[in-house]
Amino acid sequence: MSRLREDMPPRELASNFGATVQQLEQLDMLVRMMALRILSSPQESVWDVANRICDRYFLSKPD
Repeated sequence: MSRLREDMPPRELASNFGATVQQLEQLDMLVRMMALRILSSPQESVWDVANRICDRYFLSKPD
């Protein structure tokens, strides 16, 4: 799998990898769950955390 682009919005990343609507909803839920972490860690941007979630989600999927 190619490296994910850091500057792409998470939904665009997911769509580029053929994510289904259900998978996008799961990603949305994961991002919401990370909101408290973002608020408590000013060093990380929303995009950083969301892209990291996408990385973990897609890299954990079997090819």
